[in-house]
Amino acid sequence: MLSNKVLHKTVQDIKNIAGFDCAVWDRKGTCLVMTHEKMQKCEKQVQELWQDADENLEILREKQGFFFVFDEENPIYLLALEGESANMEMAGRMGVSQLTSLLTAYKDKLDKNRFIQNLLLDNLLLVDIYNRAKKLHIDTDARRVVFIIEMAYEKDANMIEHVRVSIGRKNKDFITAVDEKNIIVVKELEAREGYQEMEQAANAM
Repeated sequence: MLSNKVLHKTVQDIKNIAGFDCAVWDRKGTCLVMTHEKMQKCEKQVQELWQDADENLEILREKQGFFFVFDEENPIYLLALEGESANMEMAGRMGVSQLTSLLTAYKDKLDKNRFIQNLLLDNLLLVDIYNRAKKLHIDTDARRVVFIIEMAYEKDANMIEHVRVSIGRKNKDFITAVDEKNIIVVKELEAREGYQEMEQAANAM
């Protein structure tokens, strides 16, 4: 599931670009984010639409549009738009495309983090390591350094993001929590890059 921060930015982008107020609802009928409180009046309609979610992709009504977002074959979000009907269908489909792409990227990052966790915990057979790395497009020949960051208190919800900003500046770096007090950073080293930069960044946190 995407964070509310990501969902909020997406609906704000739709409003700023297309001019429609919008909201995102989950399968439980809970409104996760909205651009205006007036979107709450769609609650009853949204709950009814979820009953036929597997049969509908989008529903257009007078000044309203409802668009389902699928994760593979499973409907996971309902994007609701409100405003003048011109270009609503295009705006809704673009919103669905954006949310679908974000879900794919999130799952890809999650799968890679799980792979790194299992690799460090020695939960994988050697043949599985190379097969999984190939499927996840992880370079097996790259030089990497592993740091364990131990926190004084139990894990803060923002700590991983803080570590990612401070240390994991590359798409090929992996940052994952192993328990409530420890974060692992797996950083890919370039030809001239050594341990000193990592140590300085870790000590500055």
